[in-house]
Amino acid sequence: MTPLKITFCLILTALLFNACNKEYSVEGGNLKIPTGTWEFTDSLKQFQGNMDTAIVSTILGSTTKELQLLGTSLDGTQSFHMDLFADIFATGTYKASLFQSAFQYSLPAKTLYQADQLSGEFIVNITSYSDNFVSGTFSGASLDSASKTKNLSQGKFTSTIGTKAVVSSGVFGDSSGNCKPVTLAGVYTQGVALTAANTVQVQVTVAVAGTYTITSNTVNGVSFSKTGTFTSAGVQAVLLNGSGTPTGSGPQNYTITYGNSQCGFVVNF
Repeated sequence: MTPLKITFCLILTALLFNACNKEYSVEGGNLKIPTGTWEFTDSLKQFQGNMDTAIVSTILGSTTKELQLLGTSLDGTQSFHMDLFADIFATGTYKASLFQSAFQYSLPAKTLYQADQLSGEFIVNITSYSDNFVSGTFSGASLDSASKTKNLSQGKFTSTIGTKAVVSSGVFGDSSGNCKPVTLAGVYTQGVALTAANTVQVQVTVAVAGTYTITSNTVNGVSFSKTGTFTSAGVQAVLLNGSGTPTGSGPQNYTITYGNSQCGFVVNF
């Protein structure tokens, strides 16, 4: 077995048993949680979300290090997982064919895309790297849930390494759970896809400033969401972006979620 394949086997073993020595930690051994963003397309649809974790590990029994980039989609239902391998991380190219990169995008019980040395060439380019920050691009071949080859493109990612994200907290609307005030914009018509003009403005009372994700359920083929950062506490107006194509007409009830707070509003199609 070549040294390269031996290293890869060690990597797989380390991943399976999670036997690694963490390089970035806070006092008491707890990993720091970074922030960042990611996005990519499969030629038919764009995917994007937030980076939840970026950690560097040393593979047990070797000099190889692993950079794990973990995130979730904007609606929180899908998982982003990218692994990079090197003795020393720096700007440059990381190829799946050389066992330097691997990628997985999945639902809780289903892998949507998987890229590694078996699926074809998948390339990650680190464009910026330091002890506490990484950014880059990625593209290449992957296998979808039906084991068919899909080319991913326009991939981008950024993340801090070893810092903790402050997540905001607060409540919507009034004590009855109504989103007051709420302002709808745009035209909502059955069979016509929503545009950037379709928005819903809601009011949030922020208790602790920080990052936030506000999402709605999907009703009648349409949903609303917004991700950002509250820089101060107090009453804030948030503009949610609509997406999707209405499948029917008439009034539809929506529920939006911000942390543990929920409220509802109605859209007439």
